[in-house]
Amino acid sequence: MSETTLAVGSQIEVRCPNCRKNREHEILSMKNGKPDQVQCTLCRNQRKYRRPVAQKTAEERLLLKNIELRRSANAGQRQQWDELRPALASGAAKEYSMSAKYRIKDMINHPVFGLGLVQRIIGSQKVEILFEDGVKIMRCK
Repeated sequence: MSETTLAVGSQIEVRCPNCRKNREHEILSMKNGKPDQVQCTLCRNQRKYRRPVAQKTAEERLLLKNIELRRSANAGQRQQWDELRPALASGAAKEYSMSAKYRIKDMINHPVFGLGLVQRIIGSQKVEILFEDGVKIMRCK
C-alpha cells in the first residue's frame, strides 16, 4: 500500500457532524505535519480535524439498542415501584423461599433485593417480582 502525503488541498476521510457520516474532507490548514482545519466536500462545513469514527458493527448496534430498551423499561419499572411503595406494608410480606408457592400481588421480602410484589406467574416454577431495582424472575414451587 502506498501512503499518501497529507498537504493543504488534499482529500482525507473524516466524520462530518452535519452529514453524520464519514465523508471526504479537504484539508484547509496543517499544524505540525497533521491536518488542523478541514472542510466537508458535500455540505462545505468547516471545522477542526478529528480522526474518523470507526463504524459500529451490526452486533454492536444491536447491543446498544438492547441497552437503551432496558434502560427505558427500568425507568418505567422504577416509576411503577414508586407508585406502589407507599401502599406496601413490610410487616405483611412473606420471606422469600424457592420452595414456597406465590400468587399475584403477594408481598415478598427477599434477603438481597428487599421488599417486592409478585406481578405474574411464569409457568409452574417461576414468578416475576417487582423490586425497587426492577423486575426479577425468581424460582418458586
